[in-house]
Amino acid sequence: MMRRRNNPGKDPFYLIEVFTKPEINSEDMRTYIISKTGMNPTIHDNGTHYAFNNKLTLEFLKELSDLKDVIAVYGDYMGAVTGVGASHDHREHEHGWIKED
Repeated sequence: MMRRRNNPGKDPFYLIEVFTKPEINSEDMRTYIISKTGMNPTIHDNGTHYAFNNKLTLEFLKELSDLKDVIAVYGDYMGAVTGVGASHDHREHEHGWIKED
């Protein structure tokens, strides 16, 4: 929110990590992320952890967190399109942006 307030015309880039329930079809999630962002996510933890760089808006964050099989969403500010890869562990869900059922 602070970055948006300081630069209202710019959506900041984040490394976004999405954690899902194990029963999700990882190819469907991959296709969804590509269709929404144009970015091909890296997939970790047996298809339950997706990482990609993208501009982050509150609307996009809500859309991700509202998906029925999403457990948690994390974001690390990147400032630009470059990134370092997945950085969160699947056991950290209680510290991310958690979807409330």
